[in-house]
Amino acid sequence: MPYVTINWATGVDETGRPIETSFARYTTTNSYISPTVGGGHNWQPMAFNPKTSLVYIPARREAMMYGQNKNWKFSEDVRTANLGIGYDPDMPEYKDSLADKKLGALIAWDPITQKQVWSVEHATPWNAGVLTIDDLVFQGNAEGNFVAYDAKTGENVWEISLATGIVASPATYMVDDVQYISIAVGWGGVYGLGNQNTKQINPGTIYTFALGKNEAMPVYPIKPDKVLINLPVAGTDKEIANGNARFDQYCSNCHKLNGGGSIPDLTFSTQETLTLNSMNNIVRGGAYLPKGMPKFDDRLSEQDVADIKQYILSVARKKRREMGM
Repeated sequence: MPYVTINWATGVDETGRPIETSFARYTTTNSYISPTVGGGHNWQPMAFNPKTSLVYIPARREAMMYGQNKNWKFSEDVRTANLGIGYDPDMPEYKDSLADKKLGALIAWDPITQKQVWSVEHATPWNAGVLTIDDLVFQGNAEGNFVAYDAKTGENVWEISLATGIVASPATYMVDDVQYISIAVGWGGVYGLGNQNTKQINPGTIYTFALGKNEAMPVYPIKPDKVLINLPVAGTDKEIANGNARFDQYCSNCHKLNGGGSIPDLTFSTQETLTLNSMNNIVRGGAYLPKGMPKFDDRLSEQDVADIKQYILSVARKKRREMGM
C-alpha cells in the first residue's frame, strides 16, 4: 500500500513492473502526476521506533504537471536542463485533487499492516528528518518550529520556534548522565533554493536542548525588508525576450523570481544598484565564485548579461504593477 497518493500506477504486475494508468506517459495530454520528481519521501531521514513498531516518514504530498512542450528545442549545453516536458495549452488536461496543493506530512506508518496510524500535516513539502526515542518523535519544519510528538498518537507535546526553516534530523546523546538533543538549523535543499517560510533565514546554528537547562537562545538582528526593484526598464522587446530565454537556460535552475529562498529572488533587493550594476562582473567575471556562483563567460556575452538584467527589471516592473505600486 502506498503511504502517499500515487496516481500514475495502480499497482505492480507479476514481473514487478508498475501497472500504469492511461495518462502516465502524457503523450497526448497534460497530466498532474503524484508524487512529483521529489518523490513521496526525499533524502530527509525517516526513523523506526522498536517500542511502537512504527516507521515515521517525513513525506511529501504533492503533484506535478507533465506534458509535451511543442516548442522544446534540443541544446548541447550540459548546464542546460534539456527537459522535454512542459505545459501545452492546446492539449487536454488531466487534474486530480492534488493539482493545486504542495503539502508535507509526518506519517506514522505500520510496516506490518501497511497502514497509516496517524499523520501530522505540514504546510509545505520540505521539512526536516525525524528522530524517535522512547515515546517521542522529534521533527523540525519549514516554518522554523522544532516539535516533539507523542509517538503513539501524534499529539504535539512540546514545541519551540527556531525562526529559520529546518531540514536536518535531530540527534540525541548522553553526557554525564544528562540526555541532550541537538539539531542543526539552516534552510536549503532543492525546494529551499526558491522558497522560504520564515521571515528571514538566519545563519546556520546548532541548537541543543536538555531538561532543566535554561540557557538564553541566540538573538539575530532583524534584516531590513526587501523591496521590489524600481529601476527603469531600458531594454527593447527583443532584448528582454533574449534575456528571458538566457535566464531560463542558465539562471532559473537556481534563481527563482517567485519570492526566493536560500538563493535570493533578484527582483527584490536591499542593495539593488550594487547587485545589478555588478552583474557582468558576477555572471561573466566570477566575482561570486567563492559563494558557489559559477561564471558564464564562455556561454553568455556582455549583451546577454545586459539583456538578462533588463528581463529581471521587467519582471520587477510587472510585479509592481500587479501590486498597484
